[in-house]
Amino acid sequence: MKIQEKHIPIFTLIFPVVGITVATIMIIYLFSQEAKGHFQKDLDQNIEHILQNKKDRIQIEVDAIAEYIRYYKSLAPTDTKQLQKEILARITAKGQGKDDYFFVIDYDKNLLVHNDSSLLGKTLDKKRIVLFENMIQIAKQRGGGFLQYPWEKPSTKKIEDKISYVVGIQEWGWVVGTGVYLDDLSAKIAQEKQRHSTLISSYQEKFITAGCIIILLSIGFSLLVSRSIKSSIMSHKMEVEEKEQELTTLNRDLEKRVEEELEKNREKDKLLLEQSKLTIMGEMLGMIAHQWRQPLNSIGLIVQNIQEAYAFNELTKEDLDSDVEKTLESIQEMSKTIDTFYKFFKPTNQKNRVDPYQFLQKVEKSVKKRLEAQNISLLATCKQTEAVLVFESELMQSITNIINNAIEQFANTTVSNKIITIDAFNKHHHFIIEISDNAGGIQENLLDKVFDPYFSTKSKNGTGLGLYMAKMVIEVHMEGKLLVRNSNDGAVFTLSIPWIQENDIP
Repeated sequence: MKIQEKHIPIFTLIFPVVGITVATIMIIYLFSQEAKGHFQKDLDQNIEHILQNKKDRIQIEVDAIAEYIRYYKSLAPTDTKQLQKEILARITAKGQGKDDYFFVIDYDKNLLVHNDSSLLGKTLDKKRIVLFENMIQIAKQRGGGFLQYPWEKPSTKKIEDKISYVVGIQEWGWVVGTGVYLDDLSAKIAQEKQRHSTLISSYQEKFITAGCIIILLSIGFSLLVSRSIKSSIMSHKMEVEEKEQELTTLNRDLEKRVEEELEKNREKDKLLLEQSKLTIMGEMLGMIAHQWRQPLNSIGLIVQNIQEAYAFNELTKEDLDSDVEKTLESIQEMSKTIDTFYKFFKPTNQKNRVDPYQFLQKVEKSVKKRLEAQNISLLATCKQTEAVLVFESELMQSITNIINNAIEQFANTTVSNKIITIDAFNKHHHFIIEISDNAGGIQENLLDKVFDPYFSTKSKNGTGLGLYMAKMVIEVHMEGKLLVRNSNDGAVFTLSIPWIQENDIP
């Protein structure tokens, strides 16, 4: 499908916004689902923890009574009946709450102590006899343990599920126990569910806020790109129209045959101008795409950091604000790339005085994040102290292109100590910058082709324009030289720019 020129700014505005919006919504949805699953698991664990705490408490209380009985039994080993009577009385008097009480049964299934005194000494129904048999069996076989069963709750007179812990006093044939009604835990469980619901809502609000910020930023950035491209298209269109008008004026009075020939030439000129315009536009878009890889990679790493922090429940508002700030910095860097290339194609660029040391610092800063991400060291030395006159932004972009190619070359090697070196110095009235790496170098049969337009060793992932544009900047715009050779460890790019004094500029 062929896109008309007038529609290009519209497409550059709509497509990124729609794509980022859809991606943001999908990410928010996936994070929300993952958060729900995480919090549900946490909720289940907390509910289990509440129940376990209750079970631990009643076990401690029953074990304490059992130790109490064994202690006093050891003090009075002969008068057993009197001791039993006293201990039963003490258990009966020990904090028999309405729902929180102790009970004692003997191995003959007689109820000796209970909160409901009306049950003492009475014949029990079949279900309760079976229950007592289970308690006795646990006490005999395991010495003690938990069991769950339905029992009438004194405060409500309703049958509720109850968990009890029982322990056996083997010498006396007793089973001592206490328990907790499960419905008493419902209030704590409800509070825990409410707390988790609040946490889920809070995280969802954060995700939605971050998503809205990203969408708004993408809209603003797309507007900038659209306006920049539209301005470039209009500028080229006006130049073509001016040239056409000049040709029409010059050839108006020529003979018919000359007019016919010139008309043919005009048509050829139109095609050449159109092709040139589209070629320049394509080169600019290709270079922008090339330079956007690093900030886009930074944004991708930030998103991964947010996801990992969230997965480990370490995502804080400060971390989120910091990540949003880093994302804004990457987007500003992408915007500066557009401005740089736009200025590059304007014929009004002027050379300015640049301090070599500060210039190298700017280069280091522009590629620092990508180098750190790839575990690559950058060693820069500057032996040139006097300021030089260059097209600063174009020179920086050219050096960045060379460094980016070195970074991509490292991806195809197994070198552990990855190093890129930049040396700047003055030699024979030329400002020299040498950029070298230890990535293994370039194949000898490709050395003569690396600066050709659209030539790339990166298959479908490369545009083949980075080194071509760098050579054009150095050799055409700055009247210098850009050469490449192989060293023992890798490739060496040499930039040689004539030393120009400020008063030599026309």
